[in-house]
Amino acid sequence: MADHWQENVYPNLIDRGWSSANDTLIDSLKPFIKPMYVDIGCNGGFLLSEVKGGIGVEYTHWLVQKCLERGLQAIKWDAHDLPFKDKAFNTSVLSTILHQLNNWEQALSEGIRVAKTTIGIENYPGKSPWGVPNAGNEWVKSIVDPQYLGVKYGAEILDIDGIHYLFKIN
Repeated sequence: MADHWQENVYPNLIDRGWSSANDTLIDSLKPFIKPMYVDIGCNGGFLLSEVKGGIGVEYTHWLVQKCLERGLQAIKWDAHDLPFKDKAFNTSVLSTILHQLNNWEQALSEGIRVAKTTIGIENYPGKSPWGVPNAGNEWVKSIVDPQYLGVKYGAEILDIDGIHYLFKIN
């Protein structure tokens, strides 16, 4: 497994109620998910616990353990090189994860490879601290421009709240 993260151990368990913004983002994804799905960067299983029929992929060991303790399917793996066959899933989900990766296009390509439809949520560039690299948030490594996703990947872009957008790639 290639280590594209710099030994990152994500410190936050994100669950319903952690923040109203996160609750809104997860709720925005739900209508687009068709089981069997893969949640890439699943954290502790927030989405997996609310939408059945998924498997989580997470790089941080303690978050994978949290998923397993909750009776959810999850594996510790790197998003840049997923261990699944082509089109093994109906949906791949990349929810607020791409900006945390140095090579987000490789992770997105893997999401597209393993599913019929890929959906995700990202921050509009410059609209929040999560949309600006080197702005004091060590987790922001990249900017994922929605126009670029539309042009290069044919992504449909839907505004969520003026700060975040949902993308869908068929």
